[in-house]
Amino acid sequence: MLIDPFAQKIPLDLLQTNIIRLGKDIRFPIQFVFNQNGLIVNAVKDELKKISSLPLINLFRDHEVRRIAYSDYGVQIQTTNPIFGEQFEPKVGDPTGIGINFNNSETGFWDPKAEALVWQLMCSNGAVLSKRFGQVKIRIKRADINEDSVARTFQYKLDNMLKEVGIIPIRMRQMAESNLTIENAATVLKSAARITSLEEVEEQLGIEREEFKDIKAKARLDEHKDDDSGFNTLKMYSDVTNMANKYMDPTRRRLQVLGGKMFEFEALGGKVNLN
Repeated sequence: MLIDPFAQKIPLDLLQTNIIRLGKDIRFPIQFVFNQNGLIVNAVKDELKKISSLPLINLFRDHEVRRIAYSDYGVQIQTTNPIFGEQFEPKVGDPTGIGINFNNSETGFWDPKAEALVWQLMCSNGAVLSKRFGQVKIRIKRADINEDSVARTFQYKLDNMLKEVGIIPIRMRQMAESNLTIENAATVLKSAARITSLEEVEEQLGIEREEFKDIKAKARLDEHKDDDSGFNTLKMYSDVTNMANKYMDPTRRRLQVLGGKMFEFEALGGKVNLN
């Protein structure tokens, strides 16, 4: 996290006074949250409600770690694990694994959460899937939470997630053999452009400006929106998640979620509604 050098010189009492003045409608006590260097990284209502990441990370000790990110906001770990199914190839030469995208914040930004993750092993592309394919989330409501109890609950919910991921290998093989409709292609392209930029979409997804305009125009017409776009579903999915590797969070995560949403709605047989 980048820290403004001037911000480090503001006295704590003055900072607290400024926050209270800015939040005139605040009717509850504020607690400041400090990082290991003694810098304020957050201000929370009443007491900080958190759980240490360590007992939850230990639940993934048998996983193969693909990515770790740590900041003052929290920790993110992305893994693959054979317990979610052996590696499979939706197309020849594209080994893929299923695992977990885990997030937790000890500074009050978010509660612990784990989501199903699809990871293309050759290119290190990851897609974060929504609760349609499994999601574990624990809401921390008390400051004096029993961490062992939370870890047991988290493990129980994680085990239940296994029941929802069996469709993933089947669906990815279907994606390798199908194309997006005009409407779905337009929605994915527009979403990627909102997350990054039109120029990035043109470069990373290999689409010309006029072709993009033509797809968007056809998507607005009932007689064309269900036409074949010519974009292979798995190829578009892979290109979108590959874009994510160029960015840091939160852009990286938003692109991974976009890939996951495309996967999800295609699996449900409906349109990709990402708005």
